[in-house]
Amino acid sequence: MNKTGVISMPLIIIILLVASISMIMLGFVWGKFNDAVKDEAGFQDNATQAALANTTTTFANFDITMFSIFIGFVLVLIITSFLIRTNTIFVAIMIIFLVLLVVFSMIISNVWDGIVTGDAELQTSVELNYPRTNFIMNNLPILMFIVDIMALIALFGKRGGEGGI
Repeated sequence: MNKTGVISMPLIIIILLVASISMIMLGFVWGKFNDAVKDEAGFQDNATQAALANTTTTFANFDITMFSIFIGFVLVLIITSFLIRTNTIFVAIMIIFLVLLVVFSMIISNVWDGIVTGDAELQTSVELNYPRTNFIMNNLPILMFIVDIMALIALFGKRGGEGGI
């Protein structure tokens, strides 16, 4: 049997939301912890200061990581859409799924906005430290619409049912 795994766009959106919220919260808590302990007597040796600095750098790089993951998801979707053989009869079904995905991404975007704007200090931290992630999550419905239109063009823009290279 030829069983293949398929990850759907709603699952990608949920993964993006959960990873973003988790890393934002971890970075926020880590910043608070780091500020509280950096001047304590037990944390003054070089090894501890280096570990605190390295962890802070890791959380600072999260924004670029999330942006790269999003771009990777988009590229994988476009490439697989081009390589799949399909029939144009499925255009109507795909448009219905596109509308449902945009509505679902609106809900996810509102959840993100509610979590981030719930605390003024967290909102300031996200706006200063994670501008790319904040842009992606705040504009998720528009981005998903654009990405899905590109995927539909790649999927149905081939000559008569051809797929792939």
